[in-house]
Amino acid sequence: MSPLQGGVDEDSYVKFMGKGRKEREIPLGDRARRALNRYMRQYRKGARLDPVFLSRFGGILAHEALKDVLLRLKDVSTLPKDAQVKPHKFRHSFAARYMVNGGDVNDLSRLMGHSSVAIYNYWNRSPT
Repeated sequence: MSPLQGGVDEDSYVKFMGKGRKEREIPLGDRARRALNRYMRQYRKGARLDPVFLSRFGGILAHEALKDVLLRLKDVSTLPKDAQVKPHKFRHSFAARYMVNGGDVNDLSRLMGHSSVAIYNYWNRSPT
């Protein structure tokens, strides 16, 4: 999934264009919505939402650049040095916690952009 090309709609969903050009809608909680709106006001100054996150050169933030940002944030955090802060790890952690907290497998499948619930076994293997 490209977490970098999306926009926030009026119903607090972020729309993404994922692998295979599949559009996905991810719900935002109030805290995330407020943070995203603050980011847009502070750093984007009324710019269009698509793409939301830009590289330092004004283009779409590439997957590798996102990984670099996460590694820099880890370095200044209190996380253990061996902590995994890769984009896919966040995806796996979200899915595992979603299911542990009573989420519906069909909703998870839709949120993750899967065409079937068979992938549920992968996300359900360990609550990291």
